[in-house]
Amino acid sequence: MNNTCVIRAGILISEQESDYIRDLMAGIYDECAAHNLDVIVFPAREKNYPFGNCEYQHYFLRQLISKESCDFLIVASGTQCHHIPQQEFFSSLSVINDIPIVSIALPVPSIPSIVVNNENALQNLLEHLYTEHKRTKFAFVKGEGLLLNLKNATVHIVLFYGKKITIPMTIRFFWVTFHMIPVLKCLSNIQKNLILTLMF
Repeated sequence: MNNTCVIRAGILISEQESDYIRDLMAGIYDECAAHNLDVIVFPAREKNYPFGNCEYQHYFLRQLISKESCDFLIVASGTQCHHIPQQEFFSSLSVINDIPIVSIALPVPSIPSIVVNNENALQNLLEHLYTEHKRTKFAFVKGEGLLLNLKNATVHIVLFYGKKITIPMTIRFFWVTFHMIPVLKCLSNIQKNLILTLMF
C-alpha cells in the first residue's frame, strides 16, 4: 500500500487521446473524487503497439504498477487487445499479484469485470437510423487487423437486412479500410443520404 493515508486508485489505459478514454476517465475521476480517492494514471499503450519516435517509453509505465504506487488497479481492458490476443493480455495481468484488479470492458478470468453487453447495439443502431432518420446508405470505416469486429458487424448487418427483405436493394452498405485508401476520397462517391459508422 502507498505510504499516505489516502487510498490511491491506479488506472491502466492505452492512451489518453480518444473520446472513449476521455469519457471513461471523466467518470472514474468523478467517482474517485466523490470517495476521496487519489488517482494515478498509467497510459502504457499496448503490447506490440506501433510506437513512434520515443513512444516506447510509455510501455515502461507498466513496471511502475505495484502496491507502492497504488492500492488497487482499474484496467481499461477494451483498449489493450488490438495488437495481441486477449488471452495473452489476460495472462500478463497475472504478474500484478500484490494489489486487487478490476477490469472494465472485457470479462477477464479470475478478475472482477464490469462488462457492457452490446451484442445487439449495431443492429439497433441500424434500425434506428433506418426507421427514425430514413437512412438507407451506410458506410463502415475499419482499420486493418480488426477481423473479429468485422465478422461481428457483418452478422448484425445480415440480421438487420433480413428484416427488410421485402424491399431488396434499397439499403446499401459500403466497406472502407482507411489504411488502404483516403477515406474522404472514397466517400465522395457515396452521395448524400449517408450515415458513417466508425468501427474501432
